[in-house]
Amino acid sequence: MIRRALRLSTGIPWTAIASAAQLPRLTRSYAGDALAATKASFNEQEDQPSPKVEHDLSLRRRAQPKKRGQNQKNHNEPWHPIVHTPKPNPNATKKFAFIPKRPEGSGVRLELTGPNVDGNEICRTIPAIWLRDSCQCKQCVHPVTRQREVDTFSIPKTITIIKADVTDDEIRVLFSDGHESTFKPEALVARLLPDHEWSARQGDHDPILWGREIKEKPPMVDYDKVMASDEGVKEWTYLIKRYGFCYVDGCPVSPEATQELLERISFIRHTHYGGFWDFTADMASNDTAYTNLGLDAHTDTTYFTDPARLQMFHLLSHEGGEGGASLLVDGFKVAMDLHKRNNAYYEVLSRYKSYGHASGNNGNSIFPLEPQPAFTHHGRQLVQIRWNNYDRDGLQPPVESWPHWYMGAKKWNHLLKSPVNEYWEQLKPGRPLIFDNWRVLHGRSAFTGQRRLCGGYINGDDFLARYRSLNFPNNGLMHWQM
Repeated sequence: MIRRALRLSTGIPWTAIASAAQLPRLTRSYAGDALAATKASFNEQEDQPSPKVEHDLSLRRRAQPKKRGQNQKNHNEPWHPIVHTPKPNPNATKKFAFIPKRPEGSGVRLELTGPNVDGNEICRTIPAIWLRDSCQCKQCVHPVTRQREVDTFSIPKTITIIKADVTDDEIRVLFSDGHESTFKPEALVARLLPDHEWSARQGDHDPILWGREIKEKPPMVDYDKVMASDEGVKEWTYLIKRYGFCYVDGCPVSPEATQELLERISFIRHTHYGGFWDFTADMASNDTAYTNLGLDAHTDTTYFTDPARLQMFHLLSHEGGEGGASLLVDGFKVAMDLHKRNNAYYEVLSRYKSYGHASGNNGNSIFPLEPQPAFTHHGRQLVQIRWNNYDRDGLQPPVESWPHWYMGAKKWNHLLKSPVNEYWEQLKPGRPLIFDNWRVLHGRSAFTGQRRLCGGYINGDDFLARYRSLNFPNNGLMHWQM
């Protein structure tokens, strides 16, 4: 009965659709709409999302639960993603006021008032228990380890503020348990307001987006400078964060020197490929990377719940052949292009999820804890590209969303392969390449002969910890000294 209904609704043979077991809940009307949308999406002349895609995304936005105090209109508006860290007004802290008030029959109430990022006036009462738990004095936080010493759960739930003295430089608070704390106003603002908090953690990040023109002047640091002092590592990590990749010129052509260089940032991440690797196209690991085939632009380790963040390649030698040029594509730049051209497709790849897998080696069957979208965001900020069609496994239900995913993925793939977005470069011995695997996609052309490369991965948290410690004031802790 289901087969007959689908055949009547679409005019397409059942074998071209799916089995009844795969689509037990599809109705006649939706099957027709989905197939019609799919057929239209693969028209080579099409450049705009079909009305069906726009309609379904609008329904999904409206279906999101409304949070208390939140305007429902926000759910119906298209996303307006950004790639830079939101920058609060540098004078924002000065515009906020901490006002101690004493309501009748209670202790002092400390209020934060001022304009939010939209310019609207806000007023927030700071919970006394949170303020007491956030004390940074030597009795509450270990002065060396910076770990909390206060017993959070011994703080009375009825704790109140007895007295609050507010100046431009500090806020002194006396609590009902007798403890006295001192806070910096800017630190409280950073923790109490989401945009300020995110900016304080991530730093002033304004990435430079690039296409093939980056070939004229790619980011590069000197090997001796990196190895000589942390000032060199500071510059190196800053360039990686700003551009998404960086070369290191003058590195000795050996695995040992390359490993020592990579470890100037942090520990090397071990995977099923090992730790630091040194390989040729010998299929030592059952992965396309271990062949001499060309590879389209992709990110690595999409099959991990936490994909590797940094990846280094150092070409040690290439004998008896040619080819093997390396390809880099700025995923953030292409994602912004997709958003400007086809926002509905951008939303599709931000909302609809798929699994990755690594199953080619005996004893390994790797896939993430849950499916993930191609674009991951923190609020509006795009923070990760996760794209590898070679390692892609199943799409997450509902089945009805799958045709839309293919439409968005087709347009994304088209932009990735646009010559204006492709930066091709032949790697050279003595000049390792490192790139941000959460932003920059990589690939290569096919090659002949024998190539030998070495390199490794570094975790995201380890990279950012090193970046913050070198590029933020006070070893990256200044924002949290309240």
